[in-house]
Amino acid sequence: MAEKQVKVGLVGFGTVGCGVAKLILEDSDSIAAKTGLRLELACVVDTDTESPRPVKLPDGILTNDINRLLNDDTIQTGVELVGGTDAAKQVQLKMLEAGKDVVTANKALLAEYGSELYKAAHKNNRCIAFEGSCAGGIPIISAIRTGLTANNITAMYGIVNGTCNHILSEMTGKDEDFSEALAQAQDKGYAEADPTLDISGEDSDHKLAILASIPSNTFVTFPFAPFITSIVFIASFKQVLTSMIFSSSSTTGLRGEDA
Repeated sequence: MAEKQVKVGLVGFGTVGCGVAKLILEDSDSIAAKTGLRLELACVVDTDTESPRPVKLPDGILTNDINRLLNDDTIQTGVELVGGTDAAKQVQLKMLEAGKDVVTANKALLAEYGSELYKAAHKNNRCIAFEGSCAGGIPIISAIRTGLTANNITAMYGIVNGTCNHILSEMTGKDEDFSEALAQAQDKGYAEADPTLDISGEDSDHKLAILASIPSNTFVTFPFAPFITSIVFIASFKQVLTSMIFSSSSTTGLRGEDA
């Protein structure tokens, strides 16, 4: 298989950016053997160029000037790893306008501004790849777009947030309270230091907006779900129910030894 070289630029060199850079630098041979594409990390952009990172980059490719990536016509693909929406949207628009294909896992950005970004990609004859934004380990997006093309998808059911799934499993299976289950999820790296997006249901709604857009061939934007319930509500309900049971037991004179 003849190899094709693909030069890649990263924007964002935090935890995820370091992981992506490490994969490109260390696994390029394996990727080339499987796909015929030889990935070359040509530029990494981040506002912080001084802090130590767990991955060593080749000399001269780390910069705080995004124009180095945008103005390099040999870089075909830009990977947005900034996070958030406002700055990340501008980064993606600039890369598309500069003639770069874009790779992103930024589900919040796609759910809220996907229509604008996809139109910019179409205008510049570029593409946005976003497999990692929703259940990337399955992978569900490519399955819907290719493997299930002939199907008429009218509904989707499933678990789309691993943090909530872990917390609720611990609460039901081990009878842990919400705060204990959340702390355990954070210790294991399942939950962010600020878990608001996950436990509020917003992360799931971001993913649903993206997933619903594909089979419907329409731009579904966030907020999408007509009804979102935070798992904090479920935790509170459980605590209230427990209190009611104990209160009722005390009132009727039921004691543990009476059972």
